[in-house]
Amino acid sequence: MFSPGPFRGSSKVEHLAVNQGVAGSSPARGAVYQSLLRKHGTWPYTVLCSGIWPTCFSKETRMKKLHYCVYVLHSLKDNSFYIGFTKNLKQRLTDHFRGNSKSTAPRRPFRLIFCEYFLSKKDVLRREKYFKTTKGKRTLKSLLKHSLNLI
Repeated sequence: MFSPGPFRGSSKVEHLAVNQGVAGSSPARGAVYQSLLRKHGTWPYTVLCSGIWPTCFSKETRMKKLHYCVYVLHSLKDNSFYIGFTKNLKQRLTDHFRGNSKSTAPRRPFRLIFCEYFLSKKDVLRREKYFKTTKGKRTLKSLLKHSLNLI
């Protein structure tokens, strides 16, 4: 059976880029993922990684879709952040961009500069709460310093 070993770092969100293989892996691993895709039809699923890759993909170990998203919008008007979470990012961004949200309507236009997906609603709420703290905002600015320079 195929077992690539531990992932680099813990709590990383790894996306299976089937068309391009997997970042940092051999073309053979990409072929394994493509065969799994054909067999199980699990695209576009992602997995929250912390530990060792499962050695087989049965129905019980099939990867779960990450439902909850914490996102950060950058206001081009007042250069501030808006931090929120959602289960449907596309719809939520449409609401913000059209001015259907009272808290963001006067601060438009926005750019989406960051989003992070989670399996659990509790985890996404905890992450959103952290990003709204002073330390969390510092972390965001540090993570996104190159992106913020491009705006």
